[in-house]
Amino acid sequence: MSFELVDLETGNFVGMYSTEEAALLDVAEMIRSSGPEAVATLALGSDEPAPDGRVIAEGPALAERAAHAVSPSEVPPVHDSLVARGCGQELVPQAGAILT
Repeated sequence: MSFELVDLETGNFVGMYSTEEAALLDVAEMIRSSGPEAVATLALGSDEPAPDGRVIAEGPALAERAAHAVSPSEVPPVHDSLVARGCGQELVPQAGAILT
């Protein structure tokens, strides 16, 4: 079984995954780095049942599913050279980081 993230506006595949958890981890990372609007037009689907597959979640429901399925410790940091301070609203470069 495979899982696919698709942009519903463009019809483009965003990613293909062997597990739903892997797909949701990517969704959670997108939300963390770009906000929930980054996944507003995405849908997660599965190729089972064959041949047409099924839609698991899309848009806000996909964001909610990712939030419940992925613990915050599993989501990679937004950028290795940035450290979130306070409520995550202000990003401050770590000492020695070179920003381009």
